[in-house]
Amino acid sequence: MLKKKQIPYLLLFLTLLGGIIVYAYLYKPHRDIEKERVIFEVDAKKIIQSFLDEPELANDRYLNKTIGITGTITAIDQNNLIVDNRLLARFKHSITQKVGDTMRFKGRCIGYDDLLEELRFDQCHLLEQH
Repeated sequence: MLKKKQIPYLLLFLTLLGGIIVYAYLYKPHRDIEKERVIFEVDAKKIIQSFLDEPELANDRYLNKTIGITGTITAIDQNNLIVDNRLLARFKHSITQKVGDTMRFKGRCIGYDDLLEELRFDQCHLLEQH
């Protein structure tokens, strides 16, 4: 049985333990997509079409996963590439590719933007340039 003097110490201990657990849960280290392995290899046109045809199924399959994409660059804006007119790829590092280049890269799928009608990827890294 606990004595009256031990109760404040027990409450302090439980509060600290709870705080440590909450802190560890909330402040997990960020994912490093560059070091993760590719889960799916897909052509840009096919993955875009899958989001247009069956958005719920595509979200379940691709959302927040590391995906390898192959496609043709149609526009460049600083570290962002537009691939096959409807896929926005945001790169972490500067890019030297040109419009018209075919490339293979990997990145994290963050979803389809209905307003801009584009599929978005972030933390992208170049795998190959053709």
